[in-house]
Amino acid sequence: MKIHYIALILAVIVAIAACARVPEGGQAATTIPDQHNSQTALDWQGSYAGNLPGADVSAIRATVVLRSNGEYIQTLQYADRSGLFRETGKFHWLAGGNVVVLRGPNGGGSRFQVQENALLPLTQEDQPLSVGNQQWPLHKVGDFTSTQELYQSFRWQLQSLPANHIEVHSASKAPYLVFSPATQHLSGWDGCNRIAGAYTVGNDQHLHFGPIISTRMACAGVTIDQPFAIVLEHTAAFRTEKEHLLLLGGDGAVLARFRALSQPEPH
Repeated sequence: MKIHYIALILAVIVAIAACARVPEGGQAATTIPDQHNSQTALDWQGSYAGNLPGADVSAIRATVVLRSNGEYIQTLQYADRSGLFRETGKFHWLAGGNVVVLRGPNGGGSRFQVQENALLPLTQEDQPLSVGNQQWPLHKVGDFTSTQELYQSFRWQLQSLPANHIEVHSASKAPYLVFSPATQHLSGWDGCNRIAGAYTVGNDQHLHFGPIISTRMACAGVTIDQPFAIVLEHTAAFRTEKEHLLLLGGDGAVLARFRALSQPEPH
């Protein structure tokens, strides 16, 4: 009985295999293409930022926002001149769903390979942009368009603390903030001490700092460091006005005003 049972199973297997064969003069079953690509598998919508090479290494601060409706926003700031350059337009995916091309009003064509939480700049031949074997990815810094605005400048130099009636007239003594796309951490100088720390940015341009650490050196004649620290502690949101960054309190009042500075953080 067991022999007959095994024979029956083998017969069924042979029959199934025969049915699966392509009949003479027929066509093989169509192979379903692999749809697992960046466009379909990754959470690519959001803000990206980083540095790109130019005449000098890391000479361009670049940000790109990709929206689900096929629109993009790109900003560029060059280290050898002041000013932020902003462009909007449409982007499209190349065949394969792994590369996007930005098509701006000036007929540009910046190309990026979409990776997990990053955009890798490509040449027109679709090769990774590299200088000295170094690649230059733009890191994803948030899911919100507003996040881009924090990263569009190399650093933000303090101009005033309106709530404290403080105006900063000396650029060499002005505190500044740097938002790092690679680490998504804050660094800077409060007029006396180096500072570093964490922050969170959310929808509707919400922004919160902390905890912030400082080198805690004593600086004779410096009176701006403590008010500056208090402003960071009470910041609840931000907004940008062309080349300026404004930190806002919970009531919407302007606590601090910065201007975009086209120079990387000094070391």
